[in-house]
Amino acid sequence: MAANSTGERAREVPGRIRSILRGGAVALTFAASEETGHLRYFSARASEDISAGLRAPFRWLPFDDYLREEARIFIVTGHGSDQSEPLQELRAHEHPDTILAVWLWDNHISNVNNRRTALAADIVFPSHAYHSSYLANPLSILGPHIPACSAQWSRAEAARLFAAHGSGPRSGKLLVNYVDYEFSPRSALLRRLAADAPEADVMLMSADRRERYFAKSPAERFREWAAYKATVILPVERDLSTRVFDALLAGLVPIVPRTIQDFDLVVPPAVQESLGVVRIDAPSLESIREATLRAVRRFDALGPEGVAARHEYALRNHLLDNRVLAMAESIRQLAGGS
Repeated sequence: MAANSTGERAREVPGRIRSILRGGAVALTFAASEETGHLRYFSARASEDISAGLRAPFRWLPFDDYLREEARIFIVTGHGSDQSEPLQELRAHEHPDTILAVWLWDNHISNVNNRRTALAADIVFPSHAYHSSYLANPLSILGPHIPACSAQWSRAEAARLFAAHGSGPRSGKLLVNYVDYEFSPRSALLRRLAADAPEADVMLMSADRRERYFAKSPAERFREWAAYKATVILPVERDLSTRVFDALLAGLVPIVPRTIQDFDLVVPPAVQESLGVVRIDAPSLESIREATLRAVRRFDALGPEGVAARHEYALRNHLLDNRVLAMAESIRQLAGGS
């Protein structure tokens, strides 16, 4: 096993990466944490995109094959649970030089669990830059911001579903399809929208009963998104969530509060403007109702070309393979001291 005394493992990571890279083609495995298994959020066909998108020296090693062939780069997602034990089990199985990286999708909450997960990894990639400094620790390297993405559909699935449903009739009502987390400040606002915003189509799920959406097939999920012109992005805290990219992929105009600090880092303001994205200063019943009118007007003004532009932008830039490629490149750069 690689050294794990205080500070030693982190200092050795760049050298271990250099050693791996000298061996030629480097087997890379990506796996979604079992935390998300019951939701079936990650597309079963995502590995096709990752395999096609990886560049030398990396080559794709499917998760199902890693027990028969040791990976050299292993990236796993984390979603707020303590993943230290699963990571330690992976480390015990893998070659001592294998790099274990964790991509935290929920580092904006569950600080204690995320910190424990980070301590068990070699490299930590936060998906929320605005709340990531607490992950710095002496055992692992805090990598760059790798934002969340749309992962429900592979590239081929998204293109096929958009061709089938992207140009169909759409409702002018605001799509508000959310899990109602009672601990989040947005819960009260979601309930106000349901009660007092007739222009909103509010479909809520409790945290322990998510079948309304997640029991749907990938095609049914896409059709739900593509049946609307606009949606509002209401973060659990101030996080940039997957739903921004799901909405763009299906051609909707998203309404995005400026309190989501990472949005401008990921989607440049000039691109937001060209795609018709509507910004509001802070989410409230009044601001969302007013923004809904603007979003629908922008959707209509930009027309079918705008729908296609939003879809193509997300398809090219914000799917799972884009993020895995970015993490692989970051790991390669670490070998050079970056």
